[in-house]
Amino acid sequence: GSAVGLEAVLRAPSRYRRLILNSPTPFTAEERHSMLEAIIPRQQAWQLRADGTHLLEMWNRRVRATGPSWTNVKAMHRNVVQMLVAGETLWHGHNALLQYDFAGRIMQVTHRCLVLANTGDVRYAWSLKSMRMRPDFEYHEIGGGSHDITDEAPAEWTQAVAEFVNAQ
Repeated sequence: GSAVGLEAVLRAPSRYRRLILNSPTPFTAEERHSMLEAIIPRQQAWQLRADGTHLLEMWNRRVRATGPSWTNVKAMHRNVVQMLVAGETLWHGHNALLQYDFAGRIMQVTHRCLVLANTGDVRYAWSLKSMRMRPDFEYHEIGGGSHDITDEAPAEWTQAVAEFVNAQ
């Protein structure tokens, strides 16, 4: 989502007033390459199995990606179902993200920007890296949570977004 928002603002700047990057991922070229080699072949190899073990495999994949602090089983279930619907094409989104030069593109932002992060997200370090890269951006941090912070702390997340959007 952050990559899509970032690219939209850069391609059509007059259409936007502000940008919110929730858990941005400014990977280095080496990180992108390493993840492409590790993640994409595994996702491309995923397939349906008559014994249903693909269901548990997808659940476990999502649990690993979300991190150890997840608490919302409904959010986990919903996200796993979405992954199962994507099935054999799930890797396309991750491939696109890992091909994208987020670190290079974030440096081109001229809009007022908020980086939203939460300390329990597996991407937390990249949010902090984004702030080191762009100390002019605004920052809001939510304690705890996981990859699914919008489900785990919706009121606090929504309040941070609303305050940024409504600020003068």
